[in-house]
Amino acid sequence: MDRRRVFRNAFLWNALVSALMAGAALYARSGARGWLAAGWCIGVAASAAALACFCKAWAAAPDGTAVTGWYLLRVAAMLAAVAGTAAFSMEGALGAILPQLAQGPLLAAAMLWEERREHKKDERPH
Repeated sequence: MDRRRVFRNAFLWNALVSALMAGAALYARSGARGWLAAGWCIGVAASAAALACFCKAWAAAPDGTAVTGWYLLRVAAMLAAVAGTAAFSMEGALGAILPQLAQGPLLAAAMLWEERREHKKDERPH
């Protein structure tokens, strides 16, 4: 399984889903558009860092210490984004949280998508 392709697909799907959620939140909270949009941008960057850490943990799977270290770094990236934006406004913190919400399920979906794609490629007649 190509981890880079899984990472790219999960990140793109997560950015799309969180943009839709941010759009709905912007529509509902029209007075806080600037903070919410800025928080969303920070959240997307943290989401990319968190997914990269998750992929590094996945690659280090036999080594429990390395997996733990990468996973803790992943959690720290997500918490830093939310806490950093919460220091300025709650709307910014909401924007930073949105990209983190669907990250796990979308990563699992990207893994299944890649596995299915490889399976179909193996089934083709040569």
